[in-house]
Amino acid sequence: MSETDLTDDIARARRLTEGVLHDLELTALGWRVRSVGPPAKDLAVPPLLHPFLTTELLVEVGPNGKPKLTIHVYFSLVVPHWHACVVTADQLQDQVLEWNHGRPVPACPGHQHPAMARPIDSRPTWVCPHDDQHFQRAITGS
Repeated sequence: MSETDLTDDIARARRLTEGVLHDLELTALGWRVRSVGPPAKDLAVPPLLHPFLTTELLVEVGPNGKPKLTIHVYFSLVVPHWHACVVTADQLQDQVLEWNHGRPVPACPGHQHPAMARPIDSRPTWVCPHDDQHFQRAITGS
């Protein structure tokens, strides 16, 4: 993996995460992506490995002015892009639902539960968890 590839992957992870923050109605509350990059290397990793060799990116998000409120998710570089998008959106949604005291975001229209991140024809999509024909919307930024 080259430095250019890593830069492109970081841009894709950032774009997706910004889109998911929008879908989860957090952008209007001042939430933003704080950083995206390779996670800190475990001490067991040989120090001579190429610095751009990584299998996932660590994404840090949180609201402006509240540095102690931080959420971390991972964006995989070793699975198809659509799969990385769905898994990253799911991780972020799980943590936001906890922070949000279970308020369903993104809301599933007409239901009391949130839509869930799922692939529909290899496209990252928010869907009704009970009936994917009831509600489908592309995950923003994917």
